[in-house]
Amino acid sequence: MRKAGKENVDVEMMINSQGILNVTAVSLSTGIREVSVIENKMRMGKEAIDNYLQLERLSHGN
Repeated sequence: MRKAGKENVDVEMMINSQGILNVTAVSLSTGIREVSVIENKMRMGKEAIDNYLQLERLSHGN
């Protein structure tokens, strides 16, 4: 096991149109590359967003 210490890492994050986050991290000293894909399964659908916005408008009297 390696000792804890400082590491320089190049990180790239991209979110696609479906809200999926792709994260790539590359260790600059070793070249080791890690990729993670994070999908938000709890995101609201269009109908839920529209309902939320309507409630907000009503609560502010607009």
